[in-house]
Amino acid sequence: PSPARWSARMPTVKFAFGALGAVVTGLTLVCLLGLRGDPARPVHRALVQVITAGLAAAGVLALALTLTVGEVAWAVAVVLGGGWLTEFVCQRRGWLFGRYTYGSFLRPQLGRVPLAVPVAYLAVVTSSWGVADRLLGGVRGA
Repeated sequence: PSPARWSARMPTVKFAFGALGAVVTGLTLVCLLGLRGDPARPVHRALVQVITAGLAAAGVLALALTLTVGEVAWAVAVVLGGGWLTEFVCQRRGWLFGRYTYGSFLRPQLGRVPLAVPVAYLAVVTSSWGVADRLLGGVRGA
C-alpha cells in the first residue's frame, strides 16, 4: 500500500500487537499454571523465556511503527533498566511488592534478578502503550 494508506493503518496495527500481547500473556499464564511435574525442567524455562522475548519484540515493533529509532532505543533502555532496578531495590528492601526472592527457575540472573523479568516489563509496557495509543486516538507520547 501507499505510504498514506500504511500510515492510516498504523494505529490498528499497534492495537493488534498490544491485544495479541495481552492474549498471549494470558494464555501463557494459563499454560504455566497448568504445568504438571517439575516446573524447573529446561523446556519450561525455555518456554517462559521465548514467550517473554517474543512479547517484548512485538511490543518494540509496535513502538517502532510511530517512533524514531532513537526514541525506541531510549524507551527500551529506560524500561529494561528501570525494570531491573525496581526489582533489584524492591526485592532487597521489601518496597512496593513486599519481601520476596527469586528461586533458581529463571536464569540467567544479574544481582539475583532474572534477566527475563525486565524483558517482561518491556513486554507489558510496550503492549500497554500500543493499546492505550489506539484507544486515545494516536496521541503522541501516550
